[in-house]
Amino acid sequence: MEGRTAADVREVWVTDYYTLRPLQARQAFFVVGGEVHGPMGRDFAAFATEASARGFAADHKGERVLRWQDVSAALVEALR
Repeated sequence: MEGRTAADVREVWVTDYYTLRPLQARQAFFVVGGEVHGPMGRDFAAFATEASARGFAADHKGERVLRWQDVSAALVEALR
């Protein structure tokens, strides 16, 4: 939203790719890249555990596993 900053956001939720359960994005592990895309194209796959994220990355040619604080605007833009 215009006029808001990241500090204004209290919570961000994502869906675990395997379990389909909601989890707080700040607790998730995200896989960047790979051969699996989301419903709207290239996306980050979110996981509740690092082991799940690393397994997914290995199985689907994921490039790397990141935490929320490592997801930059440049990475998001690169998905386009």
